[in-house]
Amino acid sequence: MPIRTLLMPCSTTGLVATVVALIISQLPFFVIVEMELQVDEARFATLCLLERAYMNVSKPDFAAAEKLWRDELANHKCNPNRDWLHANCSTKLADVISLRTNQFGKPQAAELEHLYKTAAISFENLHTSFEAAYAYEALGDFYLSHHRNKDAEYFYKKSIEKYNSKFAKFGFNAQGVATSLVDLYLGEKRYDDAVALLTEEYQAIKARNADCPTAVSMVRFELGKIYYHMGRYAEAEALFKETLALGCPCLPHLTSYIAAVEEKLGHYEAAEREYKNVVKYERLNVERKVFPGGSSWNLASALEALATFYVALKRHDEAVPLLQEAFTIRQNEFGLTGVLQSDDLKLNALKSVADRLASAYNQQGRPALAKEVLKVAARYKN
Repeated sequence: MPIRTLLMPCSTTGLVATVVALIISQLPFFVIVEMELQVDEARFATLCLLERAYMNVSKPDFAAAEKLWRDELANHKCNPNRDWLHANCSTKLADVISLRTNQFGKPQAAELEHLYKTAAISFENLHTSFEAAYAYEALGDFYLSHHRNKDAEYFYKKSIEKYNSKFAKFGFNAQGVATSLVDLYLGEKRYDDAVALLTEEYQAIKARNADCPTAVSMVRFELGKIYYHMGRYAEAEALFKETLALGCPCLPHLTSYIAAVEEKLGHYEAAEREYKNVVKYERLNVERKVFPGGSSWNLASALEALATFYVALKRHDEAVPLLQEAFTIRQNEFGLTGVLQSDDLKLNALKSVADRLASAYNQQGRPALAKEVLKVAARYKN
C-alpha cells in the first residue's frame, strides 16, 4: 500500500500528517518506491512470523497458513507483475500448498505453476536476482516432479544463472540447484553433461575460495555419484572417502553410497557396517522428530536397503523383519500430509517394499504370507 494512502488528516495529528504527505509528494519517485518497499518488507516479515507460528509445531496447520497468504493476496491490490510483496506472498502460498498436497500435488498443479511463474516474472521485472533465482528453482522442482524434464532443466539453469549474478559463481544456493540438475542428468543417463556441470562448479569454487571444504566436499560427492552410476566403482569409492574426510553435510546420504559401492566391490563386511550405520542414524532422526510430521520416510529407505543387501547374500531370515518394518512405515506414511514426497513416489515406494517382502516370504517357503502382502499393497491407490 502506498505510504500516501496511510496518511489521512484528522485534527492536529491530521494537520501534521497532511504536511508530511505534501513533503512526500515532492520526493523523487525512486525515493517513494524505496519507502513503500520498506513498508512491504516489514509487513512480509510480520506475515512470515505468523506463518511460522502455524507451521512450527508437531502437526502443522496448513489450512491456517494457506489462508494467511490467500487473504493477503486478495487484499493487496497491485500490478502482480511488478510488485515485491505480491510476488513473495505468491511464492509462500505455493510453498505451503506444495507441502499440504505432498510436494507439487496434482490437484492444484495449475495454480502452483501460475503462482511460481507470476512471482518469477515480478522478481525479474524488479531486478531482484535472489528472489527470481528461488522462483526459478521452485519451477524446476515443480516441472521435475511432473516429469517435464526439459522445462525443469531450463529453469534450473536460469536459477543457477540468477544466483551467480547475485553472488560469487557457484555460491551455496547455486550449488543446491546444481545438485538437482545433476540428479536430473543421472536419471537420463546424461553423464557427460553432469560431469561438465560439476567440473565447472568445482573449478569455480576452488578459484573463489580454496579453503571451503564443505563446498568442495559436495562437488566431490556428486561426482562420486556419477561414477557410481557409470559403474566406475573404485573411482567412486575414492571420491566418497575424500568427501567423508572433508566433512560432508549430507552424511547419511553419503554413507548409503559408501555402503552401495562397498557392496559392488565385494567388500561385504564394510558394506553391512555402513548400511547398519544409516539405519541407526535414521532411527535417531525419527526419535528426534527431525522431519515434518515425524516422517519416517528415510528410515524405511534405509531398512529396505539393508534388507536388499541381505537378500542378495541369501540371508532372507535377516531381511524379512527389516522389510516388515519398512512396509508398515510405508503404509502409515501413505496418507500423511506434510511429508515431502509426492503421492506417486509414496505409492511406488510402498509397492517396491511389498514386492521385496513377498519375494523374501516365498524364499522362506511362506507363499500364503507373500500373497497377503501383495493383496494389502494392492488396496493403495492415488
